[in-house]
Amino acid sequence: MVLRIALLLLVSAMLIFCVMAGVYKLGLVLLADGLRWIATETLLLGSVVLIMVAVAMLLRQIVQQVRGYFAPAARVHRRLLFVQSKKLQLARLWGFKIQQLHYFNSLKRRRLLNADNARQVKALAKLVQRDLVNMQATLSSAQLQQFKQQIRRAQRQADLAGLLALQQQLQALH
Repeated sequence: MVLRIALLLLVSAMLIFCVMAGVYKLGLVLLADGLRWIATETLLLGSVVLIMVAVAMLLRQIVQQVRGYFAPAARVHRRLLFVQSKKLQLARLWGFKIQQLHYFNSLKRRRLLNADNARQVKALAKLVQRDLVNMQATLSSAQLQQFKQQIRRAQRQADLAGLLALQQQLQALH
């Protein structure tokens, strides 16, 4: 209704401008000046009413959107979306935590295995050296030096198979 009035004012202002142009051509300058003033005021009034209608419609839309946002159903829906998002986030975090736990456990397992291998190599090297000391009288000094070098090399390289082979060689010479 108000929008029709605003549009009617704008159209009537245009018609008054047209009438003013006709009156001006007839030479009635004073009447044309009065019509110009009336047409300008009508155009201004129509524009103001149109702007006010637009602002009122905009405010009404804003109020409806705010009411819709704070409506109980919308709040419940937002809460549901939040809970779903949190659940998904926790599931991802849980997966990452499990992956991290597996990684650290495998790292710890490798360290323990390496430490155990080093202990085994050291114990076997001591055993082979003890056998070598026991057989020192039967071996030449060159053989003795060669066996000592082989024991050190195998111990440095953590070569259990090499140390076992040296032990078997010593037992074969015994």
